[in-house]
Amino acid sequence: MINKKYIFVGAIFFTLLFSTSASLALNKLNTIVKSPNFEITNDKNFIETESFNIIIYDPLDPPYGPTEGIVNYVYTFCIVLPNNQEYEPYYVIWDWGDGSYSDWLGPFVAEETVCDEHSWNLTGYYEIRVGIRDFFQNITWTNPLIIYISENSAPSIPIISGPLVGKPGIEYQWSFYSTDPEGDNISYYVDWGDYCGDSDWYGPFLSGEEALINKTYNYMGTFTIGSFAADEHLKESDWASYKIKMSRYKALYLSFLQFFNVFFRNLILLN
Repeated sequence: MINKKYIFVGAIFFTLLFSTSASLALNKLNTIVKSPNFEITNDKNFIETESFNIIIYDPLDPPYGPTEGIVNYVYTFCIVLPNNQEYEPYYVIWDWGDGSYSDWLGPFVAEETVCDEHSWNLTGYYEIRVGIRDFFQNITWTNPLIIYISENSAPSIPIISGPLVGKPGIEYQWSFYSTDPEGDNISYYVDWGDYCGDSDWYGPFLSGEEALINKTYNYMGTFTIGSFAADEHLKESDWASYKIKMSRYKALYLSFLQFFNVFFRNLILLN
């Protein structure tokens, strides 16, 4: 007669072997598979039944977020967890594609949106993946989201145009124009050159949008308007300058220089 202890040990070994193989299987279908029931006879001669779940997932969609970025700027990415409530809690880990990982984050519930942020200090393409671990310690990885990280370029030097001569106490308008290679919004720092403390930031404006700014000079003299452009990541252009004159009598005609200034400004805006 076969010893009952051998039957018991053999059944336990077979159960553990089958369970380990199941947990290592990569999941491809969004179904739940019930294992066969195993009958185990113990020393008291009654039957116990054991079963376990094998969780098989569809390939998970990649996280969502930007697909382009610049060096050393922080971006946010998110993912929606599976909808199987009976396998909560879930934990996630982020693989940023640059050799760095987040900690295991959680616990989270089914269908919860989980977000994290990251920056890259080198240019290149990076694959972002998320590992998801459920209650049964099954771990599956999402498909990758690919992001391209590039250097941030400064906006172009502003083109300043407007009156070259005027009278004190009258408000005039000047135009500032710049473009950003990445299409970022642009702000202008303007120093009006009259030492009245009116130097300030203006904007933001769209890249390629003409910024119209008004100013009144309160006394006579020759002044130099200085300006530079900065994108939304604080990358600054070089300075531009524009010399004007405020006198008691405003010229009744456009000077030769002012005529060409207006002409070329309109030509640039039309192109």
